[in-house]
Amino acid sequence: MKPESRSVPVGTLARVVEVLRAQGADPWPLLGRYGIGPASLEEPMAPLALTLCGRILADAAQASGRPQLAVQVGARANMENAGPLRLLLLSSRNVRDAVDGLLRYGRIWYRGIDTALTVREGYAVFSVEIDGACAGRDDLLTAYLAANLQMFRLMLGKPWLPAAVSLSRPPPPELAPFVAHFGPDVRFGQPRDEFVFPAGTLEQRCGVADEAVESSVVRYLSELESHVAPDFLGQARQAIRDLMLLGECTAPRLASLFAVHRFTLHRHLQDHGTSFAQLLDEEREALARRLLGHTDMPLGDVARALGFKTQAGFNKAFHRWQGVAPGTVRAGGRRRPRLRLHRD
Repeated sequence: MKPESRSVPVGTLARVVEVLRAQGADPWPLLGRYGIGPASLEEPMAPLALTLCGRILADAAQASGRPQLAVQVGARANMENAGPLRLLLLSSRNVRDAVDGLLRYGRIWYRGIDTALTVREGYAVFSVEIDGACAGRDDLLTAYLAANLQMFRLMLGKPWLPAAVSLSRPPPPELAPFVAHFGPDVRFGQPRDEFVFPAGTLEQRCGVADEAVESSVVRYLSELESHVAPDFLGQARQAIRDLMLLGECTAPRLASLFAVHRFTLHRHLQDHGTSFAQLLDEEREALARRLLGHTDMPLGDVARALGFKTQAGFNKAFHRWQGVAPGTVRAGGRRRPRLRLHRD
């Protein structure tokens, strides 16, 4: 069966079933509205459209009256239904090898959810991104960031907390479920969804490292990967998002990440009907709308986060994108809560 262009394994919904049951609710009437029944989960690696998964997560959160449902779904991740990915995770020599494997081979089944690992100044950042808008986007991002954090605990074989967590969703009415999983330093309304931890964690051994098993699994996954067309544009967009937030988003810098000359990069982008300038413009617009819609970040800070030298330059670009000034968009929305985590 050919995967959808943006899809996740249908086994993801098994965690939704567990959470709803733990709350005393029958999950099947809700799932049944989307054509999902118990038989649907018998092939857990079968593709489920990403947009459908997002709608189900959002609907389940609303129906149960629990905005934190997504983080509870992610917290239950154990990769029992992930076949070779779980085996790779547990057999890798160290956390770095395991994460590299998940980033590379996870896209075979998790298509449309971009994950990345960057290391800088002694800290590593694991991020999750979804290109474009879709129903339940905030819930999808929260669930998959929570799930990947849970994978680190599985790799390390012990309770583990990152140094800080950023979520793009607005602050929820109840912080406790988020703090319980992500730790005390969790921030909302941020530019992207990520967790930060000391880079030394990447060198720690996995719980049951087995090089022979790891080698065998990598060969199998490489064979599967050879039948999956590379998502060049998706990778380029993810890299642009990362570089933009690092303040290093230039065409030569992007080309260096792909290990090609900038002229070669331009040619590849042209073959895909786009350009570096167009992709950067689109990613800037998407991030601007998110920051204006979910945070109270000052407009000058928003401009700098997007890579504009002046707020005037940002104002001009935003007017071109939306036909109005950024201040007008923010003034027209409801007042956003301050991005602080209050502790007793």
